[in-house]
Amino acid sequence: MKKIVINFFVVATIGSFAFSEGGFVQTGVAPSYIAGTDTLFGGLPYDVGRGVLSGTDLDQDGNKEVWVTSYANGGQVYCFEQAGTDTLAFVWASAVITADYSTPRDVHSGDLDGDGNGEIIFHVGRWTGESNPD
Repeated sequence: MKKIVINFFVVATIGSFAFSEGGFVQTGVAPSYIAGTDTLFGGLPYDVGRGVLSGTDLDQDGNKEVWVTSYANGGQVYCFEQAGTDTLAFVWASAVITADYSTPRDVHSGDLDGDGNGEIIFHVGRWTGESNPD
């Protein structure tokens, strides 16, 4: 019995590596809805949805928000708000990230200054091209 269990885990591990090599392609949050003539995400479905935060109500208006990071258009964070039972409305976008910085990958929320109002938090990094800068 012990050999069967060990063999199962070995086969499962090898199989997971075999199927993971190029077998999965992430195409974003909703590629069929944003491809083609889309101007918000630049029509590039693979550049949208690296990080998603949902269920927030930072402006406290009773409507839930969905925050999405995008690599398109220089990298931005977008906010969509519940506008009906099955509808989200675009309400906000961050400034376009300059070429010297990376695009935002993750988005979070929290009350950074302790005033009771939530803030949106996302990180952009900067690469200088040097492995060991002074």
